[in-house]
Amino acid sequence: MGTDIFLYAEWRHNEPWQFIGEMSENIVYQYDPEHENPYHPKDLYNVRNYNLFAILADVRNDVGYECIAPRRGIPNDLSPEIKSYFEVFQSEEMGRELYPGWLTLEELVHFDWHGKRIQRYGRVDERVAHLFHSDRGFPFREWPQGIQIGYSRMPKASKYCNACWTETYAESAGPDFMELLDTFSRKYGVSKDIRLVFWFA
Repeated sequence: MGTDIFLYAEWRHNEPWQFIGEMSENIVYQYDPEHENPYHPKDLYNVRNYNLFAILADVRNDVGYECIAPRRGIPNDLSPEIKSYFEVFQSEEMGRELYPGWLTLEELVHFDWHGKRIQRYGRVDERVAHLFHSDRGFPFREWPQGIQIGYSRMPKASKYCNACWTETYAESAGPDFMELLDTFSRKYGVSKDIRLVFWFA
């Protein structure tokens, strides 16, 4: 079963934490207006990237990533918009662990995304296996035309594993998330008064 992230931002400025972002129309509301809100917070990020989930919250961490900080649960002082939406998930999941947490923008930006590295293992087309080296990154530039770029994740000990490479945490997190951090830090500064709140389902 797949796992998705639900990620939202809040701002604290001489006030309780406030939701910053857009609200989206809740299509379920038209079928169940008694139990649903007409709008809910719009996701900041909706890529199913298990490497990032592991780095943020030690979720789906079968590769061995170091997470930024121990998961802190859902804050008690959530903004009303996010609090209401999280409560909907709690009721719908009926006790299933949502792995909630939060990190400040300061913590996220100061994390050593480009210095921390991890060894990755997989199985690739035999025709490109020679391009991989344990001390180098994924060989996108050397990949021959006509062969689809891709790999299947494999444990190091698997007899089917034929590729090993090194990846920075920034590369593992992916350009979408790194651009999100860059956008927030340029707009708000590297601030402890901006936090990202998240959970998984």
